[in-house]
Order: sequence, then C-alpha cells, then structure tokens
Amino acid sequence: MKTKHKMLGVALVLLGIAGCRNTERSLVSDPYPEFQWGFTTQNFMAPVPASLEASLDFITYAREKGFQWIELRDPHASLTLEECREISAFARSSGIEVNYSVQRGLLAKDFWEVFERGAARVALFNGPGYYRALALRGDEPEGWSEKEFEQMVAVANEASERAEALGIRFTVENADGALDGRGQPYGGMIEFLEATLPGVTLQLDTANLFTGPIAVSPEQARAFVETYAERVSYLHLKSAQDGVPLRWLDGNPLEFMTIFDLVSAAGVRHIAIELGPDDDEKRIRQSMERSVEHLIQKGILRVK
Repeated sequence: MKTKHKMLGVALVLLGIAGCRNTERSLVSDPYPEFQWGFTTQNFMAPVPASLEASLDFITYAREKGFQWIELRDPHASLTLEECREISAFARSSGIEVNYSVQRGLLAKDFWEVFERGAARVALFNGPGYYRALALRGDEPEGWSEKEFEQMVAVANEASERAEALGIRFTVENADGALDGRGQPYGGMIEFLEATLPGVTLQLDTANLFTGPIAVSPEQARAFVETYAERVSYLHLKSAQDGVPLRWLDGNPLEFMTIFDLVSAAGVRHIAIELGPDDDEKRIRQSMERSVEHLIQKGILRVK
C-alpha cells in the first residue's frame, strides 16, 4: 500500500510541476499540419529502463518540448496494469497521447505470452492504439526461410484478429530483414505484406529501409512506401547513412519529405523521432534537440 501511495504521490507532484511550466510551446508543421509529432522512449532505453517514474518523466519531457505524443517502450510488458493506468491518467491530464509498445519479433518463442500482457496495456492508453511487433530475421542471413515465412504470416494474421477483438490494432515494424525477396530463396517485407490480412499494418521505420542485409536504393524504397502507404500505421523517423542508423536526425537516402508526402496522403498522422543506439542520457537529450533543430532548418517543423 505504501508503494502505491508513493507512486501516486510522484504522479501528483509531477502533474503539479507540469502545470506550472510553460505549456505554450508546441511543435507544428506547416507543410503537414495534420501530423502529430512525438518520439519513442526506445531512444532512452539503455540508460533509463522502463519504469513508472521514467514513464511519467518522459510525458513531462514531451510536454515541455512541444511534442503531442510518445511511443512508450516497455520491451517485456513489465509495467503492471496499475502502473499503466496511472501513466495513462497522467498522460491525459498532460495532453499527451501514448502508444504503449513492447519489443517482440513475430518468431519469438514467448510472442503470445507477451502479446496477452501487452495488448491489455495498449488498450489503457489514449493514442494511436497499436500493438506493435517486429519483422525480425530468423535463421536466414537475408530474410525468412519458407517455414519461418509461413509462421510469420500465421502469427501476424492471428494477432491482428485478436487485437481487433480487444478494440486495438496490430502493426509490424520493418526491421532487419530484406525488403524484397521475390525470386530469392528467402522471404522479405514485400511478400509478407502481400500474404497477410489488411489488418496487419506496417509501422514504417525510415532508416530500416536502408540498414537491412540487402542494399536498397532510394528508388526502390520509394516504390515500396508508395505501394504500401495505405497499410502504414505510424512512422519511426530515423536517419541512416551508409547502411548505419545515426544517433540523430540528419536526412535519409529517401528524403523525409518524400515519405511524408506519400504517407500523409494515405492518412498517416503520427510521427515518432527515433535515434540510433546510445547509452548516455545527457547525450541522447542533446541528440533529441539536434534532431528537432534539423527538422526546423529543413522547414518541416516550427515552434509555435
């Protein structure tokens, strides 16, 4: 009981602090006024593991910096339902949307165990409402074997149906596999999207298009995004250079605005800044600032 009261006290104190801060700052986009701008807490995961206190702090940080939403990463669905309810209440009072997100590949042995816990938590939050999974490679160096591909499709289709029954949606991030496996001895994302139900949406990572095992040209990436724009749920806005993700936003082989044009027309509304791996919290915050400044300099964002 003392722990519960302590947690509630933390939330109330933070709420009081947030209420005293300047709430006028907001990140907006003139070219894309419909977009909601946020970040994934995966950026901070190495130095700041998932916890109640960290989640409340991320929401406060988002409000201070003018973001409208966050992707709250809890890799193992370890936050309790009670903690998630408290986080959700604080987010609502702060005017911040939250998409709760675990970190599991479709081939993971504990996929369904984590799905059951995670889906119940996704449903508690005001936000995009997606249960997110990963299209991670299995044993093949480029993509998926025939057996793995069949398992991926079956798991994704069932997860989509279960999510719909719970009043949420299901999405899969393009991760570390090949984009196109047509005519190859391995499967890729194109075949995966063609084989799955329409309810299996694509959580598009802009850098992962170029960090897979098979080199992809900007033209190939553009064709992929254009073809499947209607399936995109939300974006991880991340930069890649020479096949490596960067620790801050600094362009991309396929320009961000080209991607924005394609997905905006298809109805995508949520954009989350994602940074390459880093284990220093101070440096990560600096990288966040640098990333926002990059978008401002490009005329994509401005501070209102």
